[in-house]
Amino acid sequence: MRENVLPELQAYFESDFWSRLVFQCSSAQPAVRHAIVAFAAIHETIRQSSSPHPNSLLVSTNRRLALQQYSTAIKLLSSALTRPSRDAMELALVCCVLFVCFENVLGNQADAVRHIENGLQICNEWSAHSVDASSSQTSNDFRQHLLPLFAHLDNQATVFLPFRSPKLKVTERALTQQPPVSTKLPTLRQAKTELTAASKQVIGFLTARRAYRPLHAASIPENVGAEFHRLQCDLRTLGLRLDAFVRSHTHRMSARDIRGSYVVKMMHHAVSLMLSKGLPHLPQPPSLGPDAHQARFEAIVSLGRSVLESLKRSAASTPGAAYRPNGVPLFALEYSIVPPLYYVVTECE
Repeated sequence: MRENVLPELQAYFESDFWSRLVFQCSSAQPAVRHAIVAFAAIHETIRQSSSPHPNSLLVSTNRRLALQQYSTAIKLLSSALTRPSRDAMELALVCCVLFVCFENVLGNQADAVRHIENGLQICNEWSAHSVDASSSQTSNDFRQHLLPLFAHLDNQATVFLPFRSPKLKVTERALTQQPPVSTKLPTLRQAKTELTAASKQVIGFLTARRAYRPLHAASIPENVGAEFHRLQCDLRTLGLRLDAFVRSHTHRMSARDIRGSYVVKMMHHAVSLMLSKGLPHLPQPPSLGPDAHQARFEAIVSLGRSVLESLKRSAASTPGAAYRPNGVPLFALEYSIVPPLYYVVTECE
């Protein structure tokens, strides 16, 4: 799990959730331990199945093990939740993430969404009562690692499911853990976290105002236009901070970090396009007009091509069990780029 599955789960962004919290929980919580084994086994099943010469006996054995461990994890979690506590809530959220990964790898989208909805409900309950234990390690782990993960999952479910609205009821500041005015981005992960929070704001804004999309500017309420332009301003500022971070860190970035910077840039372009095209009839400055849209589309394609080429080079030099021959991971949860990119592909002509 640590050697083969963990690197692709956290993509190009170091994650304390995957490198520490999951394994820390597994040492004390049997439900997490069984969930980890279940996911590792189903991951190996898919990897073996997609190899040029699959071992059918090994594939069958791993799949059976995965389903058995998954069933055991669910039973143990159900038993633990009969004694409500903050530790039980953290256990439920960690298991929810692992269950979402498991069901997504199997292609069971409805079951994955069910786990996401359960997790979001727990997140909202926890957030509503978090003041009582804001300094505890459990509460810190929740705010720093679990909330951003579920914000991403909430974004993904909202974009993919028709007529769904975002369910996570937390502020952008609570997600990013940053002061309201921040000039420098400390890490790529922080950049991704802030873009996930920005995606949440944009998706929530557009979802709540679907009816305004075909209307001309004169028919759109003034307060909606003001919120639209505020979000655009925030995205421009975040883009400038991201560019400054990449310029000052490029010389000491690894190939993996460079791929991460490409993904974050793609995400920024996609979120910006999503907002601009979400209410296309509102007036926008030339820098955000049709020519800028075309430039963003081209940048997304170019950056995506660069990521794939870099993956192929890395796979050729250091082949790993978690990756296909072309270097593309079998499964990754932490990219966060899928919701805005999917919206751009499906909604922007």
